[in-house]
Amino acid sequence: MRFGLVGVFSNLILYLVFLGITWLGVDPKLAMTILYATGVLQTFFVNRRWTFSHAGSPTRSFCRYLLLHLGCYLLNLALLYWLVDNAQLSAPWVQAGAVLLNAGLLFLAQKYWVFTKSSL
Repeated sequence: MRFGLVGVFSNLILYLVFLGITWLGVDPKLAMTILYATGVLQTFFVNRRWTFSHAGSPTRSFCRYLLLHLGCYLLNLALLYWLVDNAQLSAPWVQAGAVLLNAGLLFLAQKYWVFTKSSL
């Protein structure tokens, strides 16, 4: 439930900013890159403490968190490249789908790899 609240609030704000800056003419991949970095930094601290109540090593969990988000970022970038640049699909719809896909992947990986007791 907490992960959902953090994710919905954070992703909604970032998605609205994505729509706004791409409407102004910023390339969708550049917009996603900037916003992704912003979201990763802001949600680490909230997810570590509030969502998963992780008391382990912040350094180790942050390294895992960054690796996880790098993988999801690359997936998101690939989806934008393939589906927007090549297949000519709508960037807002592709990005919305990527957010939902990544949310599921991020939750599972954070629960079972990033913020586990074994990462103490």
